[in-house]
Amino acid sequence: MVERTLSDAVGLPVRLGGDFDVHLLPPGASGTDFRVLDETAKAEVVRSRAYELELELLPLLRRDLRVDHLRLE
Repeated sequence: MVERTLSDAVGLPVRLGGDFDVHLLPPGASGTDFRVLDETAKAEVVRSRAYELELELLPLLRRDLRVDHLRLE
């Protein structure tokens, strides 16, 4: 669901690989492999070895994922 939400926001496929950890407070996740792909050019547009994202709390209570902050290293 996080990949789909990020892909919709960016307009390109986002892939999360490596380690993936969920955070309860603030709600979010972090991981070790973040990629944004351009499938037409068959290339990576963005790649990060670490990322952390925070989700908006109220939409999450309605089972709707909305990313509030995204930090890439």
